[in-house]
Amino acid sequence: ESGVSLKSCGCGCFKVSSEIPRIASVKLSASEVVYNGKTRTPSVIVKDINGNTLVNGTDYTVTYASGRKLPGKYSVAVEFIGDYYGTEYLTFTILPGAPTKVSVIQNTSAIKLSWSAVNGATGYRIFYKKNGQWQICATVTTTSCTFKNLKAGAKYTFAIQPYSVVGGKSIYGKYVEYTTATLPATVTAKAASPLKGKISVGWNAVNGSDGYQVWYKTGNGAYKLYNTYSKAGTLSFAGLKSGIKYTFAVRAGIRTSGGNIFGAYKTATVTVK
Repeated sequence: ESGVSLKSCGCGCFKVSSEIPRIASVKLSASEVVYNGKTRTPSVIVKDINGNTLVNGTDYTVTYASGRKLPGKYSVAVEFIGDYYGTEYLTFTILPGAPTKVSVIQNTSAIKLSWSAVNGATGYRIFYKKNGQWQICATVTTTSCTFKNLKAGAKYTFAIQPYSVVGGKSIYGKYVEYTTATLPATVTAKAASPLKGKISVGWNAVNGSDGYQVWYKTGNGAYKLYNTYSKAGTLSFAGLKSGIKYTFAVRAGIRTSGGNIFGAYKTATVTVK
């Protein structure tokens, strides 16, 4: 409740000189902060029912728990003085930071995720998104995790979340999302020279592919990228010189947030009639 300030009139009696608005809220500037190796000291904010901000050192004093560097939960005591009395206890948590520098190595049936170590982390939880929902799939104390028996050409969205065990309890930090995929299967490519001066090259569609690259070379020369296509198909070329050998290399690709991922090349060689 609000109080009043009393003033002596000099004859032994008192009269009310002003009303003291009661305290409406006592809170910290942040209830969660991220570990940065430095002492963390979120400020205290105290307001009365009129929206006025009380003054540290005049209306209250603040005592922080010692340490406040490593991940964990820390207490803050706010003791009221002057026109106010009583003590309020607050807490804030230092969280492990999010992992950075995520990298991936994959083949057609496995994905290995790696990331930089997070200072103060005891271990990491790995989630993956299925039907729009996060599901935990692994908990590790290392900075890598391998998932096997996956489908070729399938996209996966993972989340890596560090945690710290403090006083027997786990404190979970910020997470980072990463979308990647297993390598698409190798296409089947065929080349032929059905008529004089003409050749054709075709390839089949593979599961999960977002497109296909077609490379070529003549004789023993270096490969050059001919074009990129969104679908499987057949290319035809005419007016070519007889006796020239062409080699085509075709591979499937998948777009992910970490960049394009390509499957193995399939080559097909043909000599122009």
